[in-house]
Amino acid sequence: MKDKKLFTISLTYQIFKNGILLEEEESKSFVKNFSNFIRMNFILSSNHDFVKTDGSTTNLSPGSHFHLWQGNSNNGVMLGTGTTLPSWNDYSLESDISGSLTFDGNNQTVSDITSGSVVIGQKHTITSNYTNNTGSTVNITEIGLVLNKWGSSDFYLFTRDVLTSSQTLLNGESITAKYNITIQV
Repeated sequence: MKDKKLFTISLTYQIFKNGILLEEEESKSFVKNFSNFIRMNFILSSNHDFVKTDGSTTNLSPGSHFHLWQGNSNNGVMLGTGTTLPSWNDYSLESDISGSLTFDGNNQTVSDITSGSVVIGQKHTITSNYTNNTGSTVNITEIGLVLNKWGSSDFYLFTRDVLTSSQTLLNGESITAKYNITIQV
């Protein structure tokens, strides 16, 4: 019988406004795409179906490289106003408002997330910054992590969380959202 390595994945999210930590929680909502990524690259080494943020499905093979396309507002830590509890089959935020906020692509950061570059035991942090220039107050209630498949214009939701409390963002205010990922073997 082949030995299988057991590992744990820790994922937390953080919301900051004006440099002050407003909320920090453990994510409990990995969606099917994230599970398929783990199964495809670390356990089964076989192709799996992934659902893009537009709802279409594609079949990907082991070694598929997901990353943050820096400066692209279609991926990273996304913000929304949805309140429905996360579902295993979620492929996008319930009500993504990231596109209506001013996205600061110059301050978007990440470590690549692939089977070959994730450093076991090291925390990888994905950060996105937004400013509310909509002319009105926005109440942020959900957060999600969307990554790009390298070499394509395809984007995939890996986790989605409903915040424990709504975060009010007045017109002109900025917010920083982070996901922290650690894998332990």
